[in-house]
Amino acid sequence: MFDRHGSLDILLDSDWSNLVLSPASGAETYADEKTFEITGASFNSLLLGLIIYHGYLKPSSSELLGGTQVWGHMMEHVLSMLPASATIPEIMVRIVLILQGYLMEVHDVEEHINAALSRNDKLNRHPMDLSNLWYGSINFIKFWISEYSEFFSDLQIKELEQSVLDMCKRLNAMERVMTLKFHDGEIDKSSRGNIALIDMTAHMCLKLRHQVGSIAHARSWHSMGFSPPAPLGHLSSRADVALVLPFSHVSPSVSQFVGTWTGDEKDKNKRRALAAAAGNKDFGLFGGASALANNDDSDSDEEEQAVQNDTTRLEVRIPDGFDLKGEDKVHFWSLDCLELARQWTLADHKLFQSIPPHQLLNRNWADPRYAHTTPSIRRFIDRFNCVSNWTSSSILTGRTPENRAAIYEHILKLAHYFRQLHNFHSMMAILTGLQRGCITRLTQTFELISPQSKDILKRLLQDMNGSKNYLAYRNILEKFFRGKFNGAFIPHLGAHLAEMTAVDEGNSDYVNSAPHLLNVVKLKLFARPVMQLADLQKYRYNLTPVRIVSCAVDKALQPFVFLTNADVSENERKLFNLSMEREPNKAIAPAGARAADDSDSGDERSSEGEDSGEEDQEDD
Repeated sequence: MFDRHGSLDILLDSDWSNLVLSPASGAETYADEKTFEITGASFNSLLLGLIIYHGYLKPSSSELLGGTQVWGHMMEHVLSMLPASATIPEIMVRIVLILQGYLMEVHDVEEHINAALSRNDKLNRHPMDLSNLWYGSINFIKFWISEYSEFFSDLQIKELEQSVLDMCKRLNAMERVMTLKFHDGEIDKSSRGNIALIDMTAHMCLKLRHQVGSIAHARSWHSMGFSPPAPLGHLSSRADVALVLPFSHVSPSVSQFVGTWTGDEKDKNKRRALAAAAGNKDFGLFGGASALANNDDSDSDEEEQAVQNDTTRLEVRIPDGFDLKGEDKVHFWSLDCLELARQWTLADHKLFQSIPPHQLLNRNWADPRYAHTTPSIRRFIDRFNCVSNWTSSSILTGRTPENRAAIYEHILKLAHYFRQLHNFHSMMAILTGLQRGCITRLTQTFELISPQSKDILKRLLQDMNGSKNYLAYRNILEKFFRGKFNGAFIPHLGAHLAEMTAVDEGNSDYVNSAPHLLNVVKLKLFARPVMQLADLQKYRYNLTPVRIVSCAVDKALQPFVFLTNADVSENERKLFNLSMEREPNKAIAPAGARAADDSDSGDERSSEGEDSGEEDQEDD
């Protein structure tokens, strides 16, 4: 029997003729197995090597080509990419064939059923024996689903659950486990030496079924937006019975993942309402130059420390002047800039954490035809575009250069706080909005921006410089992984997606000289950014959510969600026309008039001296 990967019998590749070993990059000597790496392999050879690696026998370099160190070095990259390289049925049908062969061997040799898995029995066996392959198959699936379940789609988890259930039935696992002795849910150590291998693997198979079922159970709850309740099985002194009983029906226990209502006290709300009335802060949602004029939000060492210190829960910076539970409108531009950046970052972090790593393996995020296969990635990208459009539009709402400069500096301060919170997603979105042509042409506005704000802009642009594949940004990311920063990290997803696209388009899926071999080098290169993003999702911010601030951010961004390319083009046209209206281009004088002006002002230019010439050169 055959499929697209070749024969279903992986033992046909036991001679390792379909495995390519090459000297590792940077290796100076090739005498040790550490200096080699696997660059190409057929799917059967790859699966066979993974199974032997997880067997109970330690193979030699000849029995497992390259040795265990070579396979261990590429293990994490291959296992993370395996769900995208083959379907679950293609993998499990090969493992079931191993199980069938092992059961036939046990049936033909009756005395093997009662043979203990003793030390001498291990020494007399070969890693290619069916007993070692079957044990390695169960151990491999267990390790794979335990460490890399986030790279499985929901459908793949369901398919794996059904395949493991089928293996349990083929093994008659329930009846075999009933004869074993257990202590605290595990096989009794005193009797472990007298347990046949088939009974031990039957117990492992039941535990694997329970493990995969728990993951599928949790996935089904997460897909509905709920937190999975604790699995409730019938309590039993027998671990094997408790493992296979279905979950009893439980009512949904929905955890309330809501923000802390900071400042709920009625007295505090009354004081803020009075302060708001006294201050008469009646500002619009956009173009809040007057709000910024009355909003005292100066930089200080306290704010710098408050952003960087993530070891303790920080105090919420709710400014006086609005009621958290009142019906009055929350004025976006009057919010504390640092607290605004915190709540904005928490929303971005939730969106980033909602991206399943298996969606990154689809490589379809840029194709509109397959947008439905990567909805979480599309939402994160749409958030970036929304923030960028909001940045440009907000600046252009200022009717005077002074107002536009005030809004520009306020948004730039927000980007500065994003940088301190390691929110490179929204920081880059703001920088993209500031670098649009409709904004960069506002020379009158830019002349009014303070030198401090220009220095901040320069530093932020240096951090997100796209040269050398975002080298400065990747250096910051490397420092974060080394533990030099606290808190969490929201990456600039575009840099990582660009890297994955370059790897995908620049490398073939198969070895050029051997089209039947998978390009393992490409699997490694593609897996690195995917695993990096998956690792970043495990970090958390120690910040207090404030729902009313988050709602104000959502309300501000809502008008800039564009669903079609036509809407995007229309928005670009409106922004540029508004920019031309705010600061029209200077009229170009006729050539004769310019010549006359030059002749009249010639003496003035000659009397300015060398200093003015040097300044002109510096400006140039």
